[in-house]
Amino acid sequence: MQKTAGGKRFDHSNGKPSQFPNALTLGGTLVFHLFGALAEFERSIIRERTRAGLAAARARGRTGGRPPALAAADKIAARALLKDPAITVEEVAQRLRVSPATLYRHCPGGRSGLDEASS
Repeated sequence: MQKTAGGKRFDHSNGKPSQFPNALTLGGTLVFHLFGALAEFERSIIRERTRAGLAAARARGRTGGRPPALAAADKIAARALLKDPAITVEEVAQRLRVSPATLYRHCPGGRSGLDEASS
Protein backbone atom coordinates (compact mmCIF):
# COMPACT_ATOMS: atom_id res chain seq x y z
CA MET A 1 0.00 0.00 0.00
CA GLN A 2 1.01 3.59 -0.51
CA LYS A 3 0.29 6.56 1.69
CA THR A 4 0.13 10.17 0.58
CA ALA A 5 1.60 12.87 2.71
CA GLY A 6 1.96 16.40 1.43
CA GLY A 7 1.15 15.33 -2.16
CA LYS A 8 4.00 12.75 -2.34
CA ARG A 9 3.52 9.03 -2.67
CA PHE A 10 5.29 6.91 -0.10
CA ASP A 11 6.12 3.25 -0.26
CA HIS A 12 4.55 1.61 2.77
CA SER A 13 7.39 -0.92 3.16
CA ASN A 14 10.22 1.57 3.76
CA GLY A 15 8.58 4.99 4.13
CA LYS A 16 10.51 6.55 1.22
CA PRO A 17 8.95 8.33 -1.79
CA SER A 18 8.17 5.93 -4.65
CA GLN A 19 10.17 6.61 -7.84
CA PHE A 20 8.19 4.42 -10.24
CA PRO A 21 4.72 5.01 -11.65
CA ASN A 22 2.03 2.77 -10.22
CA ALA A 23 0.40 0.72 -12.99
CA LEU A 24 -2.77 0.38 -10.89
CA THR A 25 -3.61 4.08 -11.13
CA LEU A 26 -4.96 5.85 -14.22
CA GLY A 27 -1.92 8.10 -14.45
CA GLY A 28 0.45 5.15 -14.12
CA THR A 29 -1.41 3.24 -16.80
CA LEU A 30 -1.14 6.25 -19.11
CA VAL A 31 2.62 6.47 -18.52
CA PHE A 32 3.08 2.77 -19.27
CA HIS A 33 1.03 3.04 -22.48
CA LEU A 34 3.04 6.08 -23.60
CA PHE A 35 6.35 4.30 -22.97
CA GLY A 36 5.09 1.26 -24.86
CA ALA A 37 3.97 3.38 -27.82
CA LEU A 38 7.32 5.21 -27.90
CA ALA A 39 9.22 1.91 -27.79
CA GLU A 40 7.14 0.50 -30.64
CA PHE A 41 7.67 3.66 -32.69
CA GLU A 42 11.43 3.57 -32.10
CA ARG A 43 11.58 -0.11 -33.09
CA SER A 44 9.73 0.59 -36.35
CA ILE A 45 12.16 3.43 -37.16
CA ILE A 46 15.12 1.11 -36.55
CA ARG A 47 13.55 -1.57 -38.78
CA GLU A 48 12.90 0.99 -41.54
CA ARG A 49 16.47 2.34 -41.43
CA THR A 50 17.94 -1.17 -41.43
CA ARG A 51 15.92 -2.17 -44.50
CA ALA A 52 16.87 1.06 -46.28
CA GLY A 53 20.54 0.45 -45.52
CA LEU A 54 20.37 -3.12 -46.83
CA ALA A 55 18.60 -1.94 -49.99
CA ALA A 56 21.25 0.76 -50.53
CA ALA A 57 24.02 -1.81 -50.09
CA ARG A 58 22.31 -4.15 -52.58
CA ALA A 59 22.07 -1.26 -55.07
CA ARG A 60 25.85 -0.80 -54.73
CA GLY A 61 26.35 -4.49 -55.46
CA ARG A 62 27.06 -5.59 -51.90
CA THR A 63 25.39 -8.68 -50.52
CA GLY A 64 25.36 -9.74 -46.91
CA GLY A 65 26.06 -13.03 -45.28
CA ARG A 66 28.93 -15.43 -45.02
CA PRO A 67 30.64 -16.42 -48.28
CA PRO A 68 30.12 -20.05 -49.34
CA ALA A 69 32.78 -22.52 -48.16
CA LEU A 70 32.77 -24.41 -51.47
CA ALA A 71 32.73 -22.83 -54.92
CA ALA A 72 31.06 -24.61 -57.84
CA ALA A 73 34.41 -26.02 -59.01
CA ASP A 74 35.09 -27.33 -55.49
CA LYS A 75 31.73 -29.11 -55.44
CA ILE A 76 32.51 -30.82 -58.76
CA ALA A 77 35.94 -31.86 -57.45
CA ALA A 78 34.41 -33.17 -54.23
CA ARG A 79 31.88 -35.29 -56.12
CA ALA A 80 34.63 -36.67 -58.35
CA LEU A 81 36.81 -37.53 -55.36
CA LEU A 82 33.92 -39.09 -53.45
CA LYS A 83 33.21 -41.47 -56.35
CA ASP A 84 36.54 -43.19 -55.60
CA PRO A 85 35.87 -45.61 -52.71
CA ALA A 86 39.56 -45.62 -51.76
CA ILE A 87 39.38 -41.97 -50.66
CA THR A 88 37.56 -41.27 -47.39
CA VAL A 89 35.25 -38.33 -46.80
CA GLU A 90 37.74 -36.98 -44.25
CA GLU A 91 40.53 -37.02 -46.85
CA VAL A 92 38.36 -35.20 -49.38
CA ALA A 93 37.50 -32.62 -46.72
CA GLN A 94 41.19 -32.14 -45.88
CA ARG A 95 42.08 -31.65 -49.56
CA LEU A 96 39.37 -29.01 -49.97
CA ARG A 97 40.17 -27.44 -46.56
CA VAL A 98 36.64 -27.83 -45.20
CA SER A 99 35.07 -30.00 -42.52
CA PRO A 100 33.37 -33.30 -43.35
CA ALA A 101 30.09 -31.74 -42.20
CA THR A 102 30.46 -29.09 -44.93
CA LEU A 103 30.92 -31.83 -47.53
CA TYR A 104 27.81 -33.66 -46.34
CA ARG A 105 25.88 -30.37 -46.45
CA HIS A 106 26.85 -29.80 -50.10
CA CYS A 107 26.63 -33.49 -51.09
CA PRO A 108 23.56 -34.79 -49.21
CA GLY A 109 23.75 -38.51 -48.52
CA GLY A 110 27.52 -38.68 -49.01
CA ARG A 111 28.61 -41.43 -51.40
CA SER A 112 25.14 -43.00 -51.58
CA GLY A 113 23.70 -39.62 -52.57
CA LEU A 114 26.12 -39.46 -55.50
CA ASP A 115 24.83 -42.77 -56.87
CA GLU A 116 21.22 -41.54 -56.72
CA ALA A 117 22.05 -38.18 -58.29
CA SER A 118 23.78 -39.76 -61.29
CA SER A 119 20.88 -42.20 -61.93
